[in-house]
Amino acid sequence: MPTQWRTIAPIVGRTPSQCLERYEKLLDAACARDENYEPGDYPRKLCPGEIDPNPESKPARPDPVDMDEDEKEMLSEARARLANTRGKKAKRKAREKQLEEARRLASLQKRRELKAAGIDTRHRKRERKGIDYTEIPFEKRPPPGFYDVADEDRPVEQPKFPTTIEELGGKRRVDIEAQLRKQDIAKNKIAQR
Repeated sequence: MPTQWRTIAPIVGRTPSQCLERYEKLLDAACARDENYEPGDYPRKLCPGEIDPNPESKPARPDPVDMDEDEKEMLSEARARLANTRGKKAKRKAREKQLEEARRLASLQKRRELKAAGIDTRHRKRERKGIDYTEIPFEKRPPPGFYDVADEDRPVEQPKFPTTIEELGGKRRVDIEAQLRKQDIAKNKIAQR
């Protein structure tokens, strides 16, 4: 698989560009193109106009001394950017942390000096506005002493719930009217006697 370096690289444990370089070195060694071949040399020289696929693998060269002012300025800006590993937020946090520490040390020093002068500066508890969460609202404290458990042995009576529709909805109107008719008939019989 000579062209699938991204697939091969994780298996071998190298980067794809390292795999490609090694492949080219091995090809050069196998073909013996170069008689004075050294394994550390760069295997293939670039042709004019060809762009290096992985320029990071080349060794770094020192900056030339005779540069223009613009080039020097660009380089210094690039160095500053590379050196600036912390962003704005991290800088702000660090500055706030320093200020807080300085404030704390200043108050501590002030308290020490006042104490040495004989002035008492104990922090008094300020009354805070709002809810006092140490107090439990609607708390019912249990009465002091032991609780009487004598009644707990008897079985608890379960409440009876309605099970049929008649019990749930009450008597129907037809049933009530039939009962009233029977009562009327009974009254009439008594009246006739």
